[in-house]
Amino acid sequence: MEMTPRQMMAFGKLYLAGGRVGDRQIVPADWVEESVVPRTRSSRSRRLYGYGWWIRELAGCVTYYAWGFG
Repeated sequence: MEMTPRQMMAFGKLYLAGGRVGDRQIVPADWVEESVVPRTRSSRSRRLYGYGWWIRELAGCVTYYAWGFG
């Protein structure tokens, strides 16, 4: 997926809002919740991975982030 930084920010805000934009549910709330449940662990970095999101603890807080190639 090729995205500009502004588009990436909008995507992140969509997930922070539980899949909603204004009054519209764009992504099902259940999917947003399920996407950040750890599903596997990277064999290289040992970091956890959900459905499209990396998951790790930073400064005592669980964080979720996208990390693409390039």
